Amino acid sequence: MRQRTFEEIKEKPLIYLTVEEFLNLQETLGKKSDTSTQFPEIMSIDIASRFTGYKKSTLYRKTCTNAIPFYRQGSRVLFKKMELEKWLLSNKQETVKEHIERLESELNNRTKRKINGK
Repeated sequence: MRQRTFEEIKEKPLIYLTVEEFLNLQETLGKKSDTSTQFPEIMSIDIASRFTGYKKSTLYRKTCTNAIPFYRQGSRVLFKKMELEKWLLSNKQETVKEHIERLESELNNRTKRKINGK
């Protein structure tokens, strides 16, 4: 029995795939979504736009206000992938649990200072 190609099996309902076809399909899709090979370490504004999901005009505006890490080489604007990832993840929102824990910690610190007379 010949092995079907990715193009032949990607449109089939999952129920009709063999286990081997499903695993091959999963592996192929995993390779396609691997961002470490999909995006270079140094990116132009076009690639950075695809990487971040922001429009080029938004990225240009953020570079003008220094709201995003970037490099300028003449008129070219360049971005480092690692710095963009860090920037994208920099404004993590607290979960309710983290918020409560932070408030309890602050309250404990205030109580300790009052007890110690500071």
